[in-house]
Amino acid sequence: MNKEIHKCVQENYKEFSGGEFNLYEEFTSIENLLLKENILSNKSKVGYKEALSELFNSTKTSQKYITVYNKISYDKEHSRMLFFSGTLAIPFSCVGKYLEENNLDKSDNYSKYYEILKKAYQDFTPDNPQLYYDLIDLTPNNKMDDIMFKAPIISILIGVLNYNVNLEELK
Repeated sequence: MNKEIHKCVQENYKEFSGGEFNLYEEFTSIENLLLKENILSNKSKVGYKEALSELFNSTKTSQKYITVYNKISYDKEHSRMLFFSGTLAIPFSCVGKYLEENNLDKSDNYSKYYEILKKAYQDFTPDNPQLYYDLIDLTPNNKMDDIMFKAPIISILIGVLNYNVNLEELK
């Protein structure tokens, strides 16, 4: 499973950007940064939901989020691509494609997860937080340590972070 999803992500990114780039390594690095900066309390579902909730419910973007945004922007070689919605959508499409091609989208273990993953991929705006909380809740427990299944959740965090910081700058 992991090899096929990884290959899909790498091929889609290369086609999309014209460059070589390990999206999962970048997302793992960002996850570690989120932990270091106390945005994520831990790598659990609860940790991710708390971080997203704070982002969605804040009227003003807190300094710690701006700090992380700046670190991603200035410390990452491919930062411009990391904040691009097309890049952030790749993990959604590749996990979904894998589940479909292997008929797992209809299985007891993955059907609800697949449906919410598909909705989140189609929506991908900060306007529906419950959709993203549901995605976290429906991510199979045994897959929360797997970057391939966490990547869509990290994509959401990066996307909402980008949205909030840029919105703050316009105020």
